[in-house]
Amino acid sequence: MNTFKLISPPLLQLLKYCLVGGINTLVCAAVIFTLMHYGLSLYRANISGYIVGVLFSYVLNSVFTFAKKIELKTSLKFLICVVISWLANVVAITVALHFLPAHSYIVQCMGMVVYTIIGFVINKMWAMK
Repeated sequence: MNTFKLISPPLLQLLKYCLVGGINTLVCAAVIFTLMHYGLSLYRANISGYIVGVLFSYVLNSVFTFAKKIELKTSLKFLICVVISWLANVVAITVALHFLPAHSYIVQCMGMVVYTIIGFVINKMWAMK
């Protein structure tokens, strides 16, 4: 018996998105924290981690989550989604850093949460539709 057939398609898509997002968050955080550990600035480490994460996320979400072909139109919409999400992330870490200046790793995690929520909504409603 195929267990996945018991799960509705929208719920299965959400579960796949969360799985890809979780793996992507770990990949992104590993890159960011490693670069910060080796002396790269907070913002340079952040953008570097998100560049790696964007490539990883686009491929996995296109093929695995949304069953979409990797094509120019979808990739451009995905990139717009990423830019909006990343800008919200930068605003979040900038604000959080003001209140928690000695906790840059916690601040990065807060930014990741904002990025993830905004990214899911835009992808679901527009970029991968």
